[in-house]
Amino acid sequence: MFPDNCYGLVWYLDDVLVRVELEDVVATVKVRGFVAHLEATLRYRNDERTAQQCVFHWPVDESSAVYRMQAKVEDRVIIATCMEKKKAEKIYTEAVDSGRTAMIMREESLTADVISLTIGNLPPKSVTEITLSVVTELSVGTDGGVQYTLPTVLNPRYCPADTAGTDPVPCRSDGVPLAVVDKPYLLSVSGSVVGALSIVRVVSHSDPITVHIEDDGAQAKITQTEGYRSDHDWSFVVYYNNPYTPQLIVETGDSTAVGIMKDQVIMLNLYPEIPEGSYSHRNEVIFVVDRSGSMQGENIQSARAVLLLFLKSLPPGCLFNIVSFGNTYTLLFKDGSREYCKDTLDKACKLHDKMDADMGGTEILEPLRFIYSKEPSAAYSRQILLLTDGQVFNVDQICGLVERNAGNTRVFAVGIGEGASTALVRGLARAGRGRAEMVTQRDRVQTKVMGLVASMLQSSVQNVEVKWKLQSATRISLVPAAPPTIFAGQQFTAYARMPPNAVVEGVVVTGEVDGKQFRSSAGIEQVKTVHDTELAIHRLAARAIIRSQQTDDTDDSKAAVVELSVNTGVLSRHTALVAVDQDGKQLPIQQAGPDSYDNCMPVHRRQYYTTLGGGQQNQILKLSSQSYMSSNASVAFGSVMCNSPPSMATRNIEGPFSDINSYTSFYSNNEEIKSKKKSKSFFSRIMTSASVPPDTVDTFRAPDDLEQVGGFGEGITMSSDESEENRRTKSRDKMFMQIVSQQKFDGSWELNDVANTLGVTLHELQQHIIKGVAKGDDALATALVIAVLEEEFDDRKVEWSLLVNKASKYLQQHCSSGSVTPDTVSDAAKKCIEALKGRNPQLFSFK
Repeated sequence: MFPDNCYGLVWYLDDVLVRVELEDVVATVKVRGFVAHLEATLRYRNDERTAQQCVFHWPVDESSAVYRMQAKVEDRVIIATCMEKKKAEKIYTEAVDSGRTAMIMREESLTADVISLTIGNLPPKSVTEITLSVVTELSVGTDGGVQYTLPTVLNPRYCPADTAGTDPVPCRSDGVPLAVVDKPYLLSVSGSVVGALSIVRVVSHSDPITVHIEDDGAQAKITQTEGYRSDHDWSFVVYYNNPYTPQLIVETGDSTAVGIMKDQVIMLNLYPEIPEGSYSHRNEVIFVVDRSGSMQGENIQSARAVLLLFLKSLPPGCLFNIVSFGNTYTLLFKDGSREYCKDTLDKACKLHDKMDADMGGTEILEPLRFIYSKEPSAAYSRQILLLTDGQVFNVDQICGLVERNAGNTRVFAVGIGEGASTALVRGLARAGRGRAEMVTQRDRVQTKVMGLVASMLQSSVQNVEVKWKLQSATRISLVPAAPPTIFAGQQFTAYARMPPNAVVEGVVVTGEVDGKQFRSSAGIEQVKTVHDTELAIHRLAARAIIRSQQTDDTDDSKAAVVELSVNTGVLSRHTALVAVDQDGKQLPIQQAGPDSYDNCMPVHRRQYYTTLGGGQQNQILKLSSQSYMSSNASVAFGSVMCNSPPSMATRNIEGPFSDINSYTSFYSNNEEIKSKKKSKSFFSRIMTSASVPPDTVDTFRAPDDLEQVGGFGEGITMSSDESEENRRTKSRDKMFMQIVSQQKFDGSWELNDVANTLGVTLHELQQHIIKGVAKGDDALATALVIAVLEEEFDDRKVEWSLLVNKASKYLQQHCSSGSVTPDTVSDAAKKCIEALKGRNPQLFSFK
C-alpha cells in the first residue's frame, strides 16, 4: 500500500491513496483576554460513485484542548462522544462493518500536537462538513502583544529507527500514479476580541485583515480583506492597554455536570517581579543547535544569528559549550564545558562562521543523553538552550529524559519556523522547568531567544506557594497541583477549582530566590466572573491536568485521565471522540484503507513516493528517506501531502535534495526533463504537487553565508526592487550585528571597530573625544556603543540588554578612579555621538 503519512481527508482505491477534494474552510475565532476559542468547519466533496473509508490529519497547538467534533453528512448531523479509546475503536469498527457511516478522532500515538480523524463509509456523491471546536491558552509576547495562531502548516517530521511503534510500512513500486488535485481551497476566517482588558489595536503579520474596535475598546471585530495562501499559519496579534495587569478570571460551572465541570474554575495571570541581583554568573550554559537538513535556508541563518548574540551575552567566568546535532552530534569542546574567555570565545566564533544545516536527520535524543551522562560542574547551575525546528516524533521519549534530569539541569527551548512541533518544544521546557518560545518568519527570533537567555541566567525560584483569599472557608486547589515555574517579568498562568458557591477575593504568590523573598498578588479589583457556555477555561484546566498525567503509564493515572477526558470532552492520548450515523441508510461495505490509522507519520528508512503533478500519465518517483528528511516541504491545513520532496524526474533517484538549489541543479542537468517544456508553469506544477507554493520558486534567493545573520528574512542582501523601508531595515540590521560581533569577551569594544561601524575615520572620532576622560580607548569605545544602542536601537533592548550589562561592568572596573567615572565617560560618549550626527545628519538614516 502507499505510505499513510498524508494529511487532509484521503481514501484508498486498490491501495492507491486518493484525495477527497477540500472545497473550503470556515473558521471563527473568539478571544477573551488570554483564552481563544476556535470553531472550524472543513467542507469536503466525495465525487466517487461508492462509499469511501477516509482519514484526516490536522495540526493543533500542544496547549490546546480539542473537545468537540461533529460531521454533517448529506442532511444529517453526527455528533461525537468522548470515551476510552479501545471502547471507541470497537464501536467504530462494528459500525463500519455493518455499513454505517461512522467517525473516530484520536491524538497521534507519538505526538500530542497532531490529531487524526477517520471516517468510515463516506457516502458517494456527497458533501461532508467536519466541524472542530478547540480552545487555546494565550500568553503575552516579548513586544506586549497577545498572538493567536490558527495552525495550518505541519512540517514533515523525523523519527529515529529505534522508536517504538514505527516499523516501516511496505510501499507499492509498480508505477501506479497517486491522485493529485491542484485546485486551491478557500479559507475564510473571522474573529472577535472581548474581555476585561481594553483593546488598543489588532494587527496581523501574516495576512491582510480589517479591524473594527469599539469606541470604549471593549470589543473588536476582525475580518479578512484578501485571499489566503496555504503556505503559512494564519495569525493575528492583540495589543491590550495594559496586558501586564494581574487577572483572576472566575468561570462558573455547569450545575448539571459532574466533577470539575460543575465547579468554578479560576484562571490566574500574574507577572512576578524577581528581586534584583538574582542573575547568577555561576552557570554552565550548553547551547544545543539543530543542524539537520530541515533547518536549511533561513532557519539555519537565524540559528547562527542567535548563536552570535548568545556568545556575546555570556558573562566572564561562566562555563559554556555548543552541541550541534543531526543524524549524529558534535561538541565544540569534547572534554566538556570550558570557562568563557577570549580563547574559548574565538573558537566558538569560528564554529559560528562555518555553521550550516548539513548533519542529516533530527536525532535530539542522543546529544541530550550525552549531556545528562556528565555530572554538572561543581558549584555551577547547568542550563540547556535548545534551538530546533522541532520535526521529530519520539517526543515522549525525549521529554521523559529531560524530566528525569530536571533536578540538576533546566531546559529552555525555541521552536523555529512554520509548523514546528509545539508538543516537543513546549513539552521540553515544561519537563525541564524552563521556558519555550515559538518563532516564525514574521518574528525576530533574536528578540525572543535573548529573552529566554535572560530567564536562563536567572536563579531558580524555590518554595513557591499560592495562597487564596476567600470570602469564607472553603475547598480550593490548584490544578495541576504543582505550580508552574516562575521567571522574572514572564507571564505566570495557573488554574484552580472551587465549589459553585465559593467567592474568591484575591491571591498571593510567594517564593524565594537566592535567599531573598518575593511576593506577587492580585486583589478583589482584579477578580472578574464570566459565564461561558463553552466552558473554555474549564477545558484548559482539564487539558493542563491531562498533560501532566498522561505520560505516567500506571493504571491509576491512565484511569484518572480517561475519567477527566470523558467528563470534559477534552481529547487525550487514552480517549477518542467517536460517532455513528444511526439514521443514514446502510451502505455497501467498501475496501478498507490501512489496517491502522494510529501510525500515519513518516518513519525512518521508509520509502516515499510522489508524482510529477498534473496530467494522466504521471510516473512515480522513488526517493530515499534521507532525501525526504532534507526537504523543507510542509503541509497546508486540510490539504493532502504525501511527505516527500518535490519530484524532479521519472526515474529512481537515491540521495538527498537538501534545498531548492539542489532541485534546480538537478532540473537543469537532467536531459529527460530538459526535453519537456522548460517553462515557469512546468516547474510550478512540480512544486505544487508537493504542496509547496508555486511562487516560492520565483522568490527564493540563496542567503549570503557571510552577511545574512539577521534572522528570518532579515539579512542584508539587497535587490534593486526592494522598498526603501526594507533597505533601511536591512542596513540597520547590518550595523546592529556588526556591533554585536565586535564585542570582546570582557564586554568591551575597540575604538577602531566602532569608527568603522559608524562609517567615520578614527581621526574624526578622536576629534570629539575629551582627552583624559577615560583610561584607554576601549573604555570610550565601549561607552560609545552603549550610547548608540540606547539611542538608536531602543526597540531591540531585549537583544542587547545582556551585552550592555556586561559592558557596564567593564566600565565600572576600568573607569572608577579620580575624576574618571562611568558617568563622565558615558556623558562624553553621548556628546561625541551628537557631534558626529551634527556633522553628518544621515549617520543613522540607514540609507
